[in-house]
Amino acid sequence: MKTKHFFLFFSFLLFLPQAFAVDAKVIFTKGNVIKVDYALNEEGKGTALKVGDHLLEGYEVITAEHGMAILKIDGHSNIRIEPNTRVRLEQLPYFYEGSDKEIEQGSSFFLKFGTMVIDLVKSFGTEAATVRTKNSVLGVRGTKFLVNNDKNENDVLLTVNTGLVEIKNADKVDFVGKGESIVVEKDRFFTKKQKYNVNALIDWSVLSKKPKRIYASLNKSFRNEFKKRKQKWTYDKKRIKKQQRMWNVKRNNTLERVRKNKLKRSPILQQRKKRIKAIQAYKLQELKQKKRKQVKRKRRKPAPGTRNKSNATRGGEHLPDKMTPNQRKRIQDIQRQRDVRRRSRMR
Repeated sequence: MKTKHFFLFFSFLLFLPQAFAVDAKVIFTKGNVIKVDYALNEEGKGTALKVGDHLLEGYEVITAEHGMAILKIDGHSNIRIEPNTRVRLEQLPYFYEGSDKEIEQGSSFFLKFGTMVIDLVKSFGTEAATVRTKNSVLGVRGTKFLVNNDKNENDVLLTVNTGLVEIKNADKVDFVGKGESIVVEKDRFFTKKQKYNVNALIDWSVLSKKPKRIYASLNKSFRNEFKKRKQKWTYDKKRIKKQQRMWNVKRNNTLERVRKNKLKRSPILQQRKKRIKAIQAYKLQELKQKKRKQVKRKRRKPAPGTRNKSNATRGGEHLPDKMTPNQRKRIQDIQRQRDVRRRSRMR
């Protein structure tokens, strides 16, 4: 019990609001929206998400059929979480100390299912945001895009309004630009990127409290269009290599500016990394202790159809499990006498 309380207290220190350079602030909610903090709530019980709440790393947001939430990360991005969505905030963005332009660590989201629209407020030289599904990873540096993870079909849709997004899946990689969309079938198989109607119809005003069209209202028409126009994806080596070189140049330029301006790493981020390592070590130790206890329990419990070792006699015969001490002693005496007679016959 003490170890559990210690872990909760230690986790509480880790996720204090002042321990972050930025956080995700809730500026609008509609319908049934809940938040779950797995860092401090091992049972995964949710509470209602309210305007003014600050979401930290480890929080999960779940919207119901008519629910919606808008989050704002100051100096970084605006995020609209649409109905029937479950998304986890894995990482918050951190800037180098004394800078609001050069980013040291980008934000990261894990989209279990549903739809989210992200608008990065400025362009960054390094990866400013990452959205993951089970098998796909989207890397973003400065853009406005929508990503949908279909709960039924398990297809992932990425459609870009402005900028450029890199999408990876196993050994595949591609870049999706302005007005383009790509579908990853079953979250595994790339299809050819195209300009679908959904990109022009979606409401890209992320901060709008009453968007004209959300993806759920366009899903059916998009699925029909996709089935008609779907084409096989091919690896365009020349184009993709060129875009990768362009991204690497921007990244190197950013790192050069960091060195030139002598920007220091965020001390808050370094402290957090140390705390995360400490918690991971504690969890590992706790897991080992649980395994040891399970092994001990297995050793104590006899296998089905066998007797306890304590009930075995010298002659290799087993005694009944339930008997009084006098009965046990009497039977053991009889069995000893029988053993003595057997030995004398053998001589």
